[in-house]
Amino acid sequence: MVFGNLKKKKKILASKIIKILNKHGIGARPFFWPMHDQNIFNKLKIFSKKNYPNSSYLGKYGFYIPSYLKLKNSQMNYIISTINRLI
Repeated sequence: MVFGNLKKKKKILASKIIKILNKHGIGARPFFWPMHDQNIFNKLKIFSKKNYPNSSYLGKYGFYIPSYLKLKNSQMNYIISTINRLI
């Protein structure tokens, strides 16, 4: 299983991968900024629990890659092969 192998590899921050993908002409961007880390929600005291490991993990390591209806197979292959080379 592919994901099993990825878990054994060194974790790379999304910000680092995004910079590399952008250098290769791939418009990647961060997945999301966890709500419990946003100042507005901290000021409103919406989150009583301070530790949200899943959203913290996704905020640190998650990122979006291009995905839209007119994305060509050749573009998808380029994105996939570039990411595969990184990991």
